[in-house]
Amino acid sequence: MNTAVLFSMISVLSCFTLTVAAEAPSSNRELFSRMDADDSRMISLQEYLQFGRAHQEQAGRPFNETTARETFAKKDANKNGYLTFAEFSAPNKPPSKYKSAEQQRKELAARKKAEAEEKVKADAEEQKKKEAKREENKKKRSVHGGSDESGNGDEGENDNEGL
Repeated sequence: MNTAVLFSMISVLSCFTLTVAAEAPSSNRELFSRMDADDSRMISLQEYLQFGRAHQEQAGRPFNETTARETFAKKDANKNGYLTFAEFSAPNKPPSKYKSAEQQRKELAARKKAEAEEKVKADAEEQKKKEAKREENKKKRSVHGGSDESGNGDEGENDNEGL
């Protein structure tokens, strides 16, 4: 590609970039004013949808009205159906899949507590099974004259070793 063509392309792209930048709002306040079609100093849902639809169509992208309505509802803090500049310019809340460190700590503590309770319950069940086995062995010994088939009357008595 020769230098003249390359220089020409750079000039065209630079002009295009400047034109797009000039059309784009430079601040939240300017964007808010452009969306506020009736100059009421509040943006209605209809104004929000109308601006979003026009903006997306101009960019050649499909407009998702459901997403736009959800975004408007999230931003409308007092749920009056209008966005003030403060509501409009407030940072979006992180998606629900992202949790704060405090929330993560609470969930971890709750999981550990539940696991510990489950272990205590499982240990208690195991202990009950051992006690039942001991009782069964005692009954067998008393029926067989105080000794089991192996000749060892101690079966089951050392089940607590290692605990």
